[in-house]
Amino acid sequence: MSEVKERVIKEYEELEIKHNKLSKFMQTEAFTKIPTLQQVLLVNQSEAMLLYLNILYQRIKLWQD
Repeated sequence: MSEVKERVIKEYEELEIKHNKLSKFMQTEAFTKIPTLQQVLLVNQSEAMLLYLNILYQRIKLWQD
């Protein structure tokens, strides 16, 4: 496996873990207690992470085809 492919796979796995943690936090009562602007920014961050995860996934799929 090429070094670049390994890095992309590692980045995908790490980002997926971070996104899962953020998603879980956003479902807690603690999330509802932070300022609204912070909530909005975290929702935006989560959406950006999902977009980036999708891009990384597509790149990995290209190597598998």
